Amino acid sequence: MIWLSPLLLEVLAEGADCAIGVSGGKDSQATLITVVAWLRAQGYTGKIFAIFADLGRAEWLQTRSFIEALCLSLQIELVVVQRAQGDLLDLIEQRRETLADTAPFWPSSAARYCTSGTKRGPIDQNLRRFRLVISIEGIRAQESDARAEKEPLTVRAAITGKRYRDIPLSHVWPLYQKECRQALEYQQLHLFDEKSSENLALATLPRFALTWYPLFNWSVEEVWQACGTSLAELKERRQLYQEGTIRQDAALRDQALTGWPAHPAYILGARRLSCSLCVMADNMTLLAGAIHQPDYYRTLCWLEIQSGYSFQSGKWLCDLVPTLLTDEMRSLLEQHPRRQHWLEAQAERQKTGRKARKVLPVLSR
Repeated sequence: MIWLSPLLLEVLAEGADCAIGVSGGKDSQATLITVVAWLRAQGYTGKIFAIFADLGRAEWLQTRSFIEALCLSLQIELVVVQRAQGDLLDLIEQRRETLADTAPFWPSSAARYCTSGTKRGPIDQNLRRFRLVISIEGIRAQESDARAEKEPLTVRAAITGKRYRDIPLSHVWPLYQKECRQALEYQQLHLFDEKSSENLALATLPRFALTWYPLFNWSVEEVWQACGTSLAELKERRQLYQEGTIRQDAALRDQALTGWPAHPAYILGARRLSCSLCVMADNMTLLAGAIHQPDYYRTLCWLEIQSGYSFQSGKWLCDLVPTLLTDEMRSLLEQHPRRQHWLEAQAERQKTGRKARKVLPVLSR
């Protein structure tokens, strides 16, 4: 069952526009399928649409077409937004240029500018066109301790009127309704008045936005069931695909993918679905991305080689699938002073059994 509250139902009853975030991953897929079905069952008449923040070259090659097909099957409008100044790779390169290789420039758990710059920012910009809107997202408590601490319904502060941001949620909705009534009354009383800037400000209905996590209490098995499959089927199909890869049997690989209702990257080995090579990803997911999108993998490896900063803290993409690197790339990597320093630190750690100090020397470019 989806997470609901009386306040949320009140906002929906007012006809709030519903924007369901989709990324191609299982959680957003389950959210889209489940929430659309629930809203339609309620006879909901407000606007419902899916919104996808396209990361450009960082996306899995299959993501855009998968999302388009999913929305088409549900007869849901798909809105695609992108960062105006370039895609995620452009953002990373711009960050590196700004820091001039004096510090690590990659996104990290502590500096998730990738999410704010290429996902949340463009989505919020699009949602500003609505006066009353709910951003619906596939966040679940089971995913991590940090997510378990979140609230399933919150004011979306970035696009909500300033006067509502610091008020408890239980109080802000009545205040919003009151000010809407006042604005409407003002419009009716002064319908034929000359519109001064002050009058226009008083007559403008305030913007109010919420973020809702309907699957907040769901388990991963419930998510897969909503997508039309199960963990057991995923395991079987993944094993079949791996067998086809080992045997170099294209028919087996096709068999593993045929009829699979979720994003194909899960069958290819990805444990989570974001960009094809994400700084938050585990080795198995990174390996799947590198093998199946080698050109993008080499692009990121070049950034490691040129800068001397590893993609993840203490982990180099170049070491993930070194056979995909060119001879030139391997040679330049071995010569970089920061890489040499890192290798020396690793050797010290193995020799002494102690954790090597994370020291990055100050080097001229």
